[in-house]
Parts: sequence; structure tokens; C-alpha cells
Amino acid sequence: GGLDDCATSFLAGAISGVPEAVVMTPFQVVKVRLQSKRHTGLYKHALHCVREMVASEGVASLATGLYVTVARNSIWNAVYFAAFRLLTPSVDANRSASGRLHAAACGFVAGIFATCFNCPFDVVKSRMQAELSVPRATIGGAPGRGAGISGGVVSRLVTIAREEGVRALWKGFVAKSLRMGLGGAVGLATFELACDMLAVRAR
Repeated sequence: GGLDDCATSFLAGAISGVPEAVVMTPFQVVKVRLQSKRHTGLYKHALHCVREMVASEGVASLATGLYVTVARNSIWNAVYFAAFRLLTPSVDANRSASGRLHAAACGFVAGIFATCFNCPFDVVKSRMQAELSVPRATIGGAPGRGAGISGGVVSRLVTIAREEGVRALWKGFVAKSLRMGLGGAVGLATFELACDMLAVRAR
């Protein structure tokens, strides 16, 4: 119990971020490409984006930013689940409405707290995935869009901090932290409610 549960939750959360990142990275790459202003008109829809990326940049382009996504997800999951366990040591024993509300509130706080640590990696991930992996690719008749990807995760973090200031690593923090906090709270509250409903039906 106590710190042991917290450490276990931290480790389990960190491990869970790896397969999560592997599965979600291709979808994240396509989403970022479609949303990026620099690629406006370049891709018609998600499937077209995938076809053009594979044809022009290779299949590996769908895994752009995999390492930084692993870091982002593992850090968030580790901090979130450890913080939540630390804030709610007896949540499993308290199945009352107030207990569920307390758990949801703690999930919200833990979500915001975890975002403080992974936000810089999220900024780097989005920038990496928005870039074309070839310097002068011709995609759908639009030559020369984007620049080649250069530098690893650490060098990009350092470059952003040096050229744009440390605060640039937390761009979009407020919106993201609220999204992750609310997502964690609502998801947790729904999970707890569903468990209670299923338990009642099973009696």
C-alpha cells in the first residue's frame, strides 16, 4: 500500500505507454498532417494522406515521431496513475456517490499534473509529424512543401528552448491540460458508474 502502490502504478503506467504509442502513432501522424496549415490542399482525406505519404515518403513515414510519442505517453501515464493512486489510496473501498465524485476530481487534478511533465514532448511530436520526411518531395503536384526532419528528440527540445524560449515547450498547455484533466475525470467517473451498474445486475 501507500508509496509501494504509487511506485507500481508509476511503472505500470510507463510500460503501458509503449504499446499505446505504437498503435496510435500512424493515426496521429495522419491527423497532424491533415490539420497542419502548411499542408492545406495537399491531402484530400485520411486515406489519400496515407497513400501519398507511403508513395512519396515510404511506409516508415507513418511512424514519424514514434520515439517521442512513446516518451510523451509513458510520462503522462506514469505520472497520472501514480498521482491518482497517491491522491486516492482508498478509492476502491469507497463506492459511494461522494467517493466516485472524489475519484473523478482526483482524476482531473492528476490529468493536469501529468500534462505538466509531458507537454514539451507533445510539442516536439506535433512539429515532427507535421514535417515532410523528404526535403523536396512532390506530393499531389505540390513540390517543395515542408523541410526535412533533422535532429532527435533531445536536440529538438534544446533548439526550441534556445530559439523560442523555454515557455514555447508548453505551448497549448492550458487547452491540453483541461482536455486531459476532463477526459481523465469523465472517463474515470463513467468507468466507476459502469462497474457499479454491472455489479448490481450480477447480483
